[in-house]
Amino acid sequence: MAESQVRNTRSQLGLQWLKDVVNGLSNSRNELYSPFSYLLYSNTAPSDSEIALIRKFIAATQLELTFTNVDSKRNIQQDTLARYTAFVRVHDAILSPIRKIPSELLEKIFRHYATSIIQWQHVSRIQLPWVLSQVCQRWRAIVLRVPSLWSHVPAIHLLDKRRKTQTTIKYLNELFARSRDAPLTFNIYAPRQEYDTHPVLDVLVHHSERWQVLTIESSCITINALQRSRGRLSSLHTLTLDIGRFPGTSVIDIFKDAPRLREVNITGHYPHALFLPWSQLTRYREVVLTRGGRNEVYSASHLEILVLSIACDTTIIPVTTLCHLKILRITWSHTMLDVEPFFQNLTLPAIREILIGCLHLISFQSFVL
Repeated sequence: MAESQVRNTRSQLGLQWLKDVVNGLSNSRNELYSPFSYLLYSNTAPSDSEIALIRKFIAATQLELTFTNVDSKRNIQQDTLARYTAFVRVHDAILSPIRKIPSELLEKIFRHYATSIIQWQHVSRIQLPWVLSQVCQRWRAIVLRVPSLWSHVPAIHLLDKRRKTQTTIKYLNELFARSRDAPLTFNIYAPRQEYDTHPVLDVLVHHSERWQVLTIESSCITINALQRSRGRLSSLHTLTLDIGRFPGTSVIDIFKDAPRLREVNITGHYPHALFLPWSQLTRYREVVLTRGGRNEVYSASHLEILVLSIACDTTIIPVTTLCHLKILRITWSHTMLDVEPFFQNLTLPAIREILIGCLHLISFQSFVL
């Protein structure tokens, strides 16, 4: 390509700042100046006139680079060429279509993305919503005005260390402020500890009305440390209790008055007594190592899905009709017994699927109706 052609291109553009780019190609110490620096460090959408100028700038600079690459008389260092190539590339990014997406549409995309990520229990501080809020000022402003993006709290580890506890409290208070009145989803994690009181639990109890999905992996003592939330669980929908220590004579009645509670999962050890609003539950799953007391699940007349792990000595159930039950999955913990005693008192007019199995024999039978 002739040098006159490049000069004609410069003349047609009539841009004084382009001369600085061209002159800089022979001087590696020259600073790279862009008249669009205010766009380079943001995701602001350029105007139509700015788009036209940026395209001309990119085209002319690419011509200059092409001419320089084929002109052996000019002594151009490779690192200088690389810098200018990168300079062109970042200006090309200004023309990205994502800059023109309306904020309202970006907000919908963020909401959809947030619901498609891995299960909330495994969300960490480098994932949503933090990863979105650190892209640019515009994205951060959008994320900060969507409370639901801040309502899925990463696992809350209860610790004895005072400094870390204070850091956790500050962190939670900031999250709860950003999530405003959005329903909360969180996991209290203390599988090897027992706390009858803890400053972090006090913070959580303060927001009891906002609990929607709650998981507790700890002992009955830790669960009962939330006693002050009883009667305030107006939003609680899903409850998971993983009781890691033998409960003894422990009684759990915190969740008895939760008008919206529909799904309950119990693993680990079953407490001596567990009071739940059985009549309103639609899903119940119980896979426990030991059972401390009577199971009231058969009084849950609105159940649609029931999953149970049953010990050998509790196979006889009272006369029960579960009118809404559609899926029943039963697993015997030790030895596969005759299933007839279990079903002889059970009436299931709406049942669609039954799965019967034994963990000891790794044997399952399924019936789809």
